Amino acid sequence: MAPLKAHGPDGLHAKAWSTARRSPLTIFIFLTMERLGHAIRNVVDVGSWIPLLMARSGLPLSHLLFADDLILYAKADLTRDQNVSSILSEFGKHSGH
Repeated sequence: MAPLKAHGPDGLHAKAWSTARRSPLTIFIFLTMERLGHAIRNVVDVGSWIPLLMARSGLPLSHLLFADDLILYAKADLTRDQNVSSILSEFGKHSGH
């Protein structure tokens, strides 16, 4: 199932995007978090990350992105832990940490 996106450049909400245009740092944060979301979605689509199901036939929940917070949901085991760790280290590399 494809994620729902609001209208605006690259699927970002138009009001948030107009606010982001005022600050280069804000644009960087938006794009970096968007990239992280896509990386998580790709791993979920491949089946390497099993998200939390809200109900038996409900929506899968793999992550929630907030302004400066991140919550990850995944089945806990060693293989999937390595997938989460590699995505977060890749995110750290791209974000400058």
